[in-house]
Amino acid sequence: MASILQKGVTGNPTVLPAKDMLKIATQNSAKAQGRDDCGNIEIGRRADITALDLNSLEASPLYDYNSSLLYSMSGRNVVMTMCDGKILYENGEYKTIDIEKIKYKIKKLAADYYSGQ
Repeated sequence: MASILQKGVTGNPTVLPAKDMLKIATQNSAKAQGRDDCGNIEIGRRADITALDLNSLEASPLYDYNSSLLYSMSGRNVVMTMCDGKILYENGEYKTIDIEKIKYKIKKLAADYYSGQ
């Protein structure tokens, strides 16, 4: 959104290229949080990774990885997430949480909320 807004405000479609915006979203956001242990994939950094399906319709045609990631893909393209080297989500399955239990709790909270009005 930040990249698109810059293009609209300035009227210049080349301002804030996808590569620069992705750096802002990864490396620079880690720096802003004071986290020297993440933001890049390299030895000694936290293993926080998101893997995307590059064969999806949203990724086609794939001429530029940065632009496709920024403008075309969404959460539907995520096939795996890893935090601190631990896989949390992979191919539609949450590895560390019980989705059915969460759905039950949300329904109960909503029912309790709406019954109190």
